Amino acid sequence: MAAPVWVALLRGINVGAHHRVTMAVLKAAVTSVGATEVITHIQSGNLLLGHATADRAALATTLEEALAEACGFPVPVILRTGEELADLVARCPYTGSDWDEDRRRYVAFLPSAPPPELLQRLREADHGGSSLYATPTEVCTSLVPAAKPGYTDVDRFLQVRSTARAWNVVVRLTELATR
Repeated sequence: MAAPVWVALLRGINVGAHHRVTMAVLKAAVTSVGATEVITHIQSGNLLLGHATADRAALATTLEEALAEACGFPVPVILRTGEELADLVARCPYTGSDWDEDRRRYVAFLPSAPPPELLQRLREADHGGSSLYATPTEVCTSLVPAAKPGYTDVDRFLQVRSTARAWNVVVRLTELATR
């Protein structure tokens, strides 16, 4: 069986004026710990890579340590395989008004499944007209302008540190990871 293509979603890289890091620095850091065929996608901390390990937790820790050393600050890493992203895109949760022009679609990727009661609490909360679709490891939102929850609310509800990507970025990462 071939090694998976890993998609590393980095939290807090190049957001506004904070934690500015070039993609070359990110690429060099992960290559230094055995990552191969590293591809960066846009400046917001998306890496595709191969690695000899199939142990998600060990790889995330290895990457976080290398990135912290290279960047000078902690860089949380959430990993998905190309197959996992392809499955999410194939199950696209957005329907009807979720595709209205004024809506913004995002996926918050969770590092692990939160307790089911917290996930249920998030599903039942008032989202101000926005749609929310939660799986055990992703929260997909179709946001109405100025609606809640935003990224931090997902973190607060689920007591985790997620990282979010726009749906079109998730689709593009899937295309890159599965070719």
